[in-house]
Amino acid sequence: MDALERLKNAKCCACKGPIGDRINVVQLSKRAAWEHPICTNVVSGYGPCATAVVCDRCVGEPGSPMAPIRFAIEFRESAILYHEADLLEDLGPEPTFFISRDGQSIQCLVCGRTSRHPRDVQEKYCASCKAFHPIGAS
Repeated sequence: MDALERLKNAKCCACKGPIGDRINVVQLSKRAAWEHPICTNVVSGYGPCATAVVCDRCVGEPGSPMAPIRFAIEFRESAILYHEADLLEDLGPEPTFFISRDGQSIQCLVCGRTSRHPRDVQEKYCASCKAFHPIGAS
């Protein structure tokens, strides 16, 4: 059984009901201590984040709040394990900027623009968004 079929057979991580044919995968701001499935921001290094699958009923209508996610999922051979989301380590907010390894540029992860101006890098400023990034968000 491939990963997609396994997800279709998973239980909703909010209500524990059936997922159905449409799979909604959600990244959680909780640390995953397992290998699959996880999400990681390859630019900022944020993660590895636990993931959850949610049924359409719990996603809700556009503009309305989604049902609280109670579990994260882990694949192990032929089984899906459910971890209580509240017991996983909190990763905090995702970074809004990335400073290059050489410290010569800053990339805004909100708008995608990069600046090489030394003052923008020093002050963690995005001229495109006209905003300072929160201290410690990188």
